[in-house]
Amino acid sequence: MKILLTIIILFTSLNSFCQTTFDESSISKRTIKAVKNIEKVNQLMSSAVGAAGMRPKQWENFEELKKTATKDELIELTNHPNGVVRSYSFWALSHKKKY
Repeated sequence: MKILLTIIILFTSLNSFCQTTFDESSISKRTIKAVKNIEKVNQLMSSAVGAAGMRPKQWENFEELKKTATKDELIELTNHPNGVVRSYSFWALSHKKKY
């Protein structure tokens, strides 16, 4: 009985914490375009990659996301199904001013 109760509690808690909802209708078309470009590459990259320190296209996509997305859009993008988009959204939020 204790094992069954433990399994039920574990399953219920995991199920409730793993649910995220992403509402694409609250994102502007310009921001959606930047998100689609990030999804296409689907790699998290910094401003310089490789031995030569070349600036990747993905960094330009991230810069476009920072420039076009509002704070509320970035918060909504933290619920996006793609992990790279979520990561860049958190990164862009860290660059936004708090007020």
